[in-house]
Amino acid sequence: MKKTLLFLRVHWLKILGISIFGGIFIFGIYGAIIGFQAFGALEPFTKRMMLGQMALMGVMFFMVH
Repeated sequence: MKKTLLFLRVHWLKILGISIFGGIFIFGIYGAIIGFQAFGALEPFTKRMMLGQMALMGVMFFMVH
């Protein structure tokens, strides 16, 4: 049990590290996937606006880190 928890913690740290140090590319991919799943029912114009917003957030995220 303890070993599993330790493994999970290391695994999550690895994921966190990848998402931070992988930079804007990985962050953008995850954002796009989540965005398209969440707003799949909306019209293309709204999707495009959301993607634009996510790209902007990605750039800010990249600049802060």
